[in-house]
Parts: sequence; C-alpha cells; structure tokens
Amino acid sequence: KGDEKNRIMRMKMALIMGNPFYGLLAGKLKVEEVVGDPFMKTAATDTKKLFYNPEYIAALSDVLLKGLIGHEVQHVVNGHAWRRGSREHRLWNWACDYAIDPVLQRCGFKVPNATINDANQSSRQWDGALAPSWAALEGAGHGTGSHT
Repeated sequence: KGDEKNRIMRMKMALIMGNPFYGLLAGKLKVEEVVGDPFMKTAATDTKKLFYNPEYIAALSDVLLKGLIGHEVQHVVNGHAWRRGSREHRLWNWACDYAIDPVLQRCGFKVPNATINDANQSSRQWDGALAPSWAALEGAGHGTGSHT
C-alpha cells in the first residue's frame, strides 16, 4: 500500500505493450488520487483524469487493475461524459458499464465488478431499461460512487 499511483502508471505502460489502443489512450489520462470522498469508492474519469481511491487500487491484482484502466478509457472512448445530458448520473453510469464491460471482456480484459450482459445493448438502451428499477438497484449497492 502507498504505491498505487506508480502501479497505475506501470499498468498503463503494460497496456501500451499488450493492448496499444487502450494503452495509448490511458496514457493521455492524468492520474489523481482521491482520499476522503465518500462517493469515490473505486475509480472514475472526467475524460482528462483518472481518479482513484488508493484503498480500492491496493486491493486489485495487476490483471484487474489493467481491466479497471481499460474500463475508464472505454468511458472516454464512448463519450459517456458528453452524452449523459440531463440523465441521472449514477443510473447513466451504470447503464454505460453494462454497455462497455462485455466489450472489454471480449478484448481479453478481466474487469473488476463487471456488469455483464448478453444483450449487447448500448448505454442509451440500458439507461431506458434500467430506469424503472433504479431504486431497487441503488438499494442493492449499485451506483455507489464509482465510474464515470
């Protein structure tokens, strides 16, 4: 523990060698630790930075950390921050996760806490499908301050 930023930097370099598409895009994200924010339990991106909770990163294996970085890159690639519009943030994020995690798994990534579906639906389709049951999902612990 205490070396999480360096681990993230090493995994970004490993991605450049193993999966250049994700590695090069990850290289564009500045890395910023977030401590003491109850909404930052895992990691997030604002399209310019990769924010992370050091305790969460410390608990991940290198394989899962690469998957997490790939996950955040995919949010940027898909333009999720720009496409959210007036949608509820946490619901939109969860819908986006449902759309991107299967893509990452097909690319060989192991994604921590992956939201896997077989429907291959877009984030917009998932947002509409999940909205009616959002209260139940939120109560089950989904949408608790993670990815953007």
